Amino acid sequence: MTRSSDILIIGEGVSSIFPILLGKKRVTVIEKGKPFSRILVSGNGRCNFFNEDILDKDNRFNKIILNEEEKNYPEEVLSYIQNELDISFYKEGKYYYPFFNKSECFYYPLLKKIEKSEAFFIRGEATFIDHQKKEVTYVNEGKKEKIKYSKLLLATGAFSYHSERNYQLLNSLQVKLIPFSPSLCPIRVKEKIPSYLPGLRIRGTVHVQIEGEELYQEEGEILFKNDGLSGIVIYNVSLFINSLPYKEKEIKILIDYSSFSGFKNTSKVALPENLLKYINSKNLKINEMLNFTFDSFYDFPFSQTSYGGISLDEIDLSSFMLKRREDIFVAGETINLNFPCGGYNIGYNMIEGYKIIKRML
Repeated sequence: MTRSSDILIIGEGVSSIFPILLGKKRVTVIEKGKPFSRILVSGNGRCNFFNEDILDKDNRFNKIILNEEEKNYPEEVLSYIQNELDISFYKEGKYYYPFFNKSECFYYPLLKKIEKSEAFFIRGEATFIDHQKKEVTYVNEGKKEKIKYSKLLLATGAFSYHSERNYQLLNSLQVKLIPFSPSLCPIRVKEKIPSYLPGLRIRGTVHVQIEGEELYQEEGEILFKNDGLSGIVIYNVSLFINSLPYKEKEIKILIDYSSFSGFKNTSKVALPENLLKYINSKNLKINEMLNFTFDSFYDFPFSQTSYGGISLDEIDLSSFMLKRREDIFVAGETINLNFPCGGYNIGYNMIEGYKIIKRML
């Protein structure tokens, strides 16, 4: 006999946390891999899970995701984390971290709460969605099985931290997909990075230009790698480059290291030795911007998020329901809704799931 579920969730991604916890015994979850693994690697193992800007009811992402009646959802999510999950946290600048500054201090309390939930878990891999029959095919211990649903949430995440993924499940939805690409990741540059430069960290402003026109700039820390650049500011640059409609044009990345946070470097000698060596090798003047050319993104296993997914044209953002499939909801990295570094991704993925389960119940 084919199993059935009131609410079927495919994937234990961050956006499925609240649907699992609040949906209780009405929920069945299909997940093959390690649940909520995104949390363990967030913030370099510190779990930057929220950003103060998310509490600003008028910030640009809230305007996309939340309507007037839902603008208190960020506060409700934080309250649940503190009071129901019993997770203490603190704020560093605008970034929220678990009190002991370790991802495990968020991950394991959450896992214990999930394990005590009334949801039913299937440790298998969903492979096909038949939206006409309202039925999902999955593989469990090498055997194909099926389960029917009344409502379906797709919260599988995307390609980040994985070397192998396929489009089979998403293709079965018959919706428009934006091809996945690594995002929030280091970038390779066309210029050769000399052996003495990798490992150097400098602060400054990164400028992105195409044909001399400046399209983006951000201040932050830059890390030199063997074949390119890294650091949070570079991760955000990778997100911006992903959004460009014309990646075939030459993309220049300029680094102004002469000032940071309102302070200006006036010295011509008090520079890192390896930076000074590089400046001299390029016949640059002190404080002249470093010039690099974008080549490619690092691969998916080195990316924090994946750019792409189900096109927003297919989604009713008032409910995160597919416009042509009124019983199917999508959230998280499954959809082409992308956020910068700094706690936005985990924070908004939780809020999306919170919003969806409120609509389902």
